[in-house]
Amino acid sequence: MLAWLIAILVALVGLFYVLTADAGVLAEYGVTDRWALVIAMVMMAVFAFTLLGTYAGRAGTALKHASIWLAIIIGLVGLYAFREEFTYVGSRVAGELLPAGSGITVRDEKTGEVAVRIRQRND
Repeated sequence: MLAWLIAILVALVGLFYVLTADAGVLAEYGVTDRWALVIAMVMMAVFAFTLLGTYAGRAGTALKHASIWLAIIIGLVGLYAFREEFTYVGSRVAGELLPAGSGITVRDEKTGEVAVRIRQRND
């Protein structure tokens, strides 16, 4: 299943390079980068052909598994894209769950002095 995703990724990257129609994109790669790209593509192709043998005659199952992995990847990319918003929400929730009366306040004055105030409840 992973081979299908890798094959789709390689195809999308190749499509990107074809549609950009910019020969300078590939020209910016050094010799070692190009060889690393070629070796990675060969390894992905070998892995993909191995999985093709695994899913022989079961195209529906292969498509179902590929779509599940694609949905997981898109979901993870979406979570990563909104990570700052989730951090804000997490801070708000943590602020509500912390016990009242405890906390640290750091205040920076324009004069360069920093004041730290620590409050703790002793119940």
